[in-house]
Amino acid sequence: MREVLTKVYKFQELSKSAKYKALDIGRSMVDDNFSDFGNRDLTDEFCRMLREKGLPEGCNRRDGSGVVEWSLSNCQGDGVAFYGPIDHKKFIATGFAGTDTEYLNKFFNLCETHDIQITFNINRNRFGDHYSHARTMYVDAEYFFGDDASEEAFCRDIGGDCTFSSHVGRVAEIFIEEVRDVSHELEKFGYDRIEAEYDDDTIIDMFEVNEIEFTEDGKVFSE
Repeated sequence: MREVLTKVYKFQELSKSAKYKALDIGRSMVDDNFSDFGNRDLTDEFCRMLREKGLPEGCNRRDGSGVVEWSLSNCQGDGVAFYGPIDHKKFIATGFAGTDTEYLNKFFNLCETHDIQITFNINRNRFGDHYSHARTMYVDAEYFFGDDASEEAFCRDIGGDCTFSSHVGRVAEIFIEEVRDVSHELEKFGYDRIEAEYDDDTIIDMFEVNEIEFTEDGKVFSE
């Protein structure tokens, strides 16, 4: 039997070349960790941001009424998409619509007044079977006229040339523009978050928090 003594070092004690090697090993550790916990954490962040805007996300829901899908690997077709019903009151309250806000509020108030039940949904187009990004989504509506509902009365109150379906189309167009802007916002947030995970300072913090030690050449020491 022989006994081998090995000197171990903290990251800051390594030579410059050994630090480079240790950081490469640290990035591999991030790869292994991010594929599970990082993906889940990022999905949770997307869900939180969507929930605040009244958009579908699917996290912590038992009814399967929403879903968020994403791929952020700097490839063509990458991005963030989300599908399901829109909480129009919460969505409009974010103020995204600007000068259209008054019109949107009037539209939904008149739907309620005239007993028209309507839900706007974000749906997947044919490209959404293979990709997840801003252009895989479109907005349409499901609506039901109650016993006392009248398209004529709705049009009289909203004013101008009118069919109910034309107003549904207008609302959908307003919504989809913001939905796509939100998708781009989440995409940027996701890339920034992933990039931060691989930042040298983040990896060094991981070494320190986990009290990871190294051999002289920068390899992780294990007893």
